[in-house]
Amino acid sequence: MADETYDLSVIEGLLALLVLDKLKDDTDGEKYLKLSQAGLSNVEIAKLVGKTRNTVNVQLHNARRRPKSKKKTATKKKGQKAKRN
Repeated sequence: MADETYDLSVIEGLLALLVLDKLKDDTDGEKYLKLSQAGLSNVEIAKLVGKTRNTVNVQLHNARRRPKSKKKTATKKKGQKAKRN
């Protein structure tokens, strides 16, 4: 390999473009969740997508609270006992 040095900021920028293109069909919350699972911090995600850290925090919080499936889940009201079959 030649003694070439690469500007890491250029490589990181290109990588960010590839990642964002791959996630373009996802909702913001899904994007942020996948980026978080890939090891990026909320601050890094915010810089990558051009949003504030608070926006990313809220979107991640909401994405993590959503049920994994689209099925309606039975919710138990406070003080109510769970039904047994």
